[in-house]
Amino acid sequence: MLLIIFVTKRLSNIREVMRDKDEIITIRVKKSKAKAFRKMLKLFDFIKLESPEEKIARYIKSAPKKVPLTDDDIMNLIKSS
Repeated sequence: MLLIIFVTKRLSNIREVMRDKDEIITIRVKKSKAKAFRKMLKLFDFIKLESPEEKIARYIKSAPKKVPLTDDDIMNLIKSS
C-alpha cells in the first residue's frame, strides 16, 4: 500500500501560514498494517492522505495544456537518440 501524505505546519501567525507550503511525503506501508496506519493518520488534522490515483489526477489537472512540441519534434528527438 502506498500512501501520499501532505503535512501542513500549524502556526499561530497567519502570514507564516500563508507563506508555508505543504510538504509531500511518500510512505510505503505493509498491506496488513495500512488500514490501522491510515486510521491513525486521520487523527491529525494537519495530514491529508492522497491515493496514487488522486496524485495522478492532480498532476493531469495541473499539467500544461499546450505543449510547445509537435509530433514531428518528438519523432526527431526519438530518432536522434
